[in-house]
Parts: sequence; structure tokens; C-alpha cells
Amino acid sequence: AWRVLGVPPGGRGAIKLADDATWVVAYVGAVGAGGVAVAVNPRIPAEEWSAIVGEAGFRRVLTEAEDPAAGMQGVAITRDAWRHASADARPASPHLVDEDAPAFWSHSSGTCGRPKAVVHAHRFVHGVASVARELLGVGAADRLFASSRMFFVYPLGNSLFAGLKLGATVVLDSRWPTAQTVAATVADARPSVFFSVPSLYRSLVKE
Repeated sequence: AWRVLGVPPGGRGAIKLADDATWVVAYVGAVGAGGVAVAVNPRIPAEEWSAIVGEAGFRRVLTEAEDPAAGMQGVAITRDAWRHASADARPASPHLVDEDAPAFWSHSSGTCGRPKAVVHAHRFVHGVASVARELLGVGAADRLFASSRMFFVYPLGNSLFAGLKLGATVVLDSRWPTAQTVAATVADARPSVFFSVPSLYRSLVKE
């Protein structure tokens, strides 16, 4: 689908969606197609988004709705349009690349100025599951849940990529994380490993 939509090997495709199966398929698909996947906070402030768009050279941006931000005309594709493109796409073999080729970008938080793109190479797959397997003992029977959204590298590496590599179940929640939503997801999905951050742990204790 990425190839049909005009994202060539090495081209950047952004995913600006809530966390769900569509997000995962689009993200992993972009990497498999030889493109560069870029996860974007769907709530990113307009000024930061405009700065990223101006520098990133996105071939396509997958969004919930047509993005009105400057420079997005003819580039944005909605979730519904993506689903149609995916349904119509023919199966394609992965695009083989050198292990040092970029696989995905992750933008910094911008605490030291504007967000900066941190480039991650394909070689990340060699060790992405080692911490989960060797330190935490994660295996195929486990259920992993990270409270942070997937545009952060912390859940991306520890939950999604490690989970896929080890054959574990990865729990996704499309809602913006709060103490209430995270507690509800844990109660419902019963993850065996829960990844979170200090601020959310404090909120959980408080609530």
C-alpha cells in the first residue's frame, strides 16, 4: 500500500494516528517496504508539526482526517483511504536493505528547542528483544502493555518491537493515557508485563 501510494525505498511515511492495529500495520509495513516510518503525536502542537513537516520531506502522512497544516496538500491520507488502499494492495516481498539504512525516525521531545529527528537503523532488530528476554524473562506466553503512546521510543522498543520479535501478545489502547484508562486496560487485558513512566505511576497511586 505504501508503494502504491508513492513512498519509494528510503522515502518517509508518517503515521499520525491513535494506537491500534491500523497504526501497527502501517508502521511495520513502511519499514518492510524499505521506507522510513515516522510516528507522530496526533496531538502535536501546530507550531511543532509545521516545523517537522517543513524539514521531514514526508511522501505521505497517514492521519485521522485531512490535515490542514501547511504543506500537507496532496500528501495526507486519511485512515479510511488507507484501509481501502491496504485492502486493494497486492502482497509484496520485503525490500531488502543494508542494516545501516534508516528504518524509522523518532522525534525528540523538544525540551532543548524544536523536536529533532533521531534516526534508527535497521540493525536495531538484532538486539531489540534482548532486554525483554534476558532481563525480564519475556516469552511468547506473555502479554505486554505500555501506557505511553507508540510515538515514543520507550513503548515502541520495549512493547511493540520486543513483543513481535518474541511472539508475545502486545496490548494496544487507542485512548490517551490517564490513570483511569490505564487501570481499566490492565484490569481488562491482564498484561503480565506493564511498562510505564514515573508520572503515570504517581497518578495511579493517587487515584
